Amino acid sequence: MGYNIGYLRFSTGLHTLGKVSIYSSRYRVKQIIKHQRYDANKTTNDIALLKLHQPVAMSSGVATITLPRAGTSPPPGWMCVVTGKMLHQLNKCAK
Repeated sequence: MGYNIGYLRFSTGLHTLGKVSIYSSRYRVKQIIKHQRYDANKTTNDIALLKLHQPVAMSSGVATITLPRAGTSPPPGWMCVVTGKMLHQLNKCAK
């Protein structure tokens, strides 16, 4: 992947990108587990899991989510955060 894992941090509770809140916390990344069929030359399978040095603290501002079933789409009008290649952008989801 080419990243120095010692410098990677995972943030929670940032409801506005770049603005710290009472819910925000930062965690050190211990391991990056990339998809077994990841290909840097394609956009398919461009997903990874981050193993952190410590568990994430849940609160009223930080919680788990349920992922949708494969092949389903969020309802029109829902806001989603799209990430990839270390870039962040907001994008309206469409069917």
